[in-house]
Amino acid sequence: MKLLFLALLSLAFTFTPGPSNLELLYEYTGGVCQVIREDGGMGSGVAFKRVGEDTYVLTAKHVVEGQEKNRFRLKYSRCDTWLEEIAWVFRVSDTDDLAILKVEKSFLKILPVAQPSWHPTEPAGFVFAMGFPGGTFPCWTTLGRIRAIGQLESVFTCNGYFGNSGGPVIDLDTLAVVGIVVHGEIRGESMPASPMYAVSHIAIRKFIPED
Repeated sequence: MKLLFLALLSLAFTFTPGPSNLELLYEYTGGVCQVIREDGGMGSGVAFKRVGEDTYVLTAKHVVEGQEKNRFRLKYSRCDTWLEEIAWVFRVSDTDDLAILKVEKSFLKILPVAQPSWHPTEPAGFVFAMGFPGGTFPCWTTLGRIRAIGQLESVFTCNGYFGNSGGPVIDLDTLAVVGIVVHGEIRGESMPASPMYAVSHIAIRKFIPED
């Protein structure tokens, strides 16, 4: 799986400048999980903090809201092994499409969230959106550029699909999470959606507990 992932990334950068740390980006797939509802609905999430045996996962609020039971399955891959864990809603935002799940004794990799002071090194810098569109495996990664960075919402040119909601957008220069995918613009009857809209890193930092 790792060789296939790196080969696809190399193809993505055939005609564009790319990062020198593609291997580290592959390791980041171990921090991105599929969030599965009991009614069969699904989205994506990203682990951002660990305290003792508790791991905290960011996702979109609309991925977890409206379910009677506070119980979700997280599915992800570490070292080419599929793992599944149970999580509960820890916190939801009153203002943004954000929620935090809590899982005990997780093997999810912790990914850093950009600080509020983060700015791209160039106006249209490269980013990757990661997630599980349509329930596909392994973790799907799409290349895009920054279109706009806002206080509450940011816009990227990555293609998105149903199931990407709650997944991270990662800056290629710093490898930090700079957005949580919340929606896209569907073109016609096809599933690909571009641009991709995400809760900004500034809003995320205001929402998550202090380090």
